[in-house]
Amino acid sequence: MLQLKNLSLDDYSKGYLELLSQLTIVGEMSKERFEEFFLKNKNDIYVVEDLEKNKIIGTASLFIEQKFIHGGGKVGHLEDVVVDVGGRILGDVG
Repeated sequence: MLQLKNLSLDDYSKGYLELLSQLTIVGEMSKERFEEFFLKNKNDIYVVEDLEKNKIIGTASLFIEQKFIHGGGKVGHLEDVVVDVGGRILGDVG
């Protein structure tokens, strides 16, 4: 069973940083430093948790920008999108 949710402090121990390392170099980050980042960005980061494995298997960051154009419209920017290699569907799609 999978759950889509906002990033939580518990996700540090559920492999969130290890998942990001499948995308790019994360570097060392203590739990305390993770908590500092979390407090600043918690509403912008979404994760998918495998509830049976108690593990984060997907993530993306969504930043919403208010624009002067289009009558003050908004635009969303997706960043840091990664799905755990074990959950990816590989092969020919066409």
